[in-house]
Amino acid sequence: MSSAASVAISPIKEDPALFPICFDGARSPHCSPESILIYVAVPGSPITPIQISESDSIASVKLRIQTFKGFVVRKQRLIFDGRELARNNSLVKDYGVTDGKVLHLVIRLSDLRFITVKTARGKKYEFQVRVPRGGDGADID
Repeated sequence: MSSAASVAISPIKEDPALFPICFDGARSPHCSPESILIYVAVPGSPITPIQISESDSIASVKLRIQTFKGFVVRKQRLIFDGRELARNNSLVKDYGVTDGKVLHLVIRLSDLRFITVKTARGKKYEFQVRVPRGGDGADID
């Protein structure tokens, strides 16, 4: 008795929340005529396509990244054309971001340190140390 199986391989994993398919008559704000496809590049991760509107704010784009990729908004730094998109209330189009462009996402990790201590007997302890912005003292979790 023999069995056969077929496998379909897709080169890009598309998350419908990040890359929605727009059908005729759709009312999603991300399927409007001003809808554009941008790419978010994170070091060490695959490039992620995201469908947004030209009139979305930078804060809105960061929130979408947080919702679907897990990077907290306050830790995100979006870079486009060598410049940080720092004004959260500005629109994507205000920075000249258009269809097909790549935004580089940098995650700020400077205020959280992970320390692993291994004893002579091989026991391992892991600590999370929060370094306050003022630099005077640290909290250990």
